[in-house]
Amino acid sequence: MELIQKVLDQPVAVSQPASLRPYNSKLKVHDQILCGKIMHSNFSKLAYSIMQSVGYVHDIRAVLFEYMLL
Repeated sequence: MELIQKVLDQPVAVSQPASLRPYNSKLKVHDQILCGKIMHSNFSKLAYSIMQSVGYVHDIRAVLFEYMLL
């Protein structure tokens, strides 16, 4: 629980503006969702922080985006 709380307390930020990243438009929208611009939830903040810390942000974003559409 301590680890989860530490992750939730960390600020959620994108390292670069979406316009500088070679993502398709679908992932740009997902960036906004994870950053809380569209959806404000602890899950999105936690998921984004964990993925960012382990370096899998670019690969897992598309998977989570598909899951959120279900």
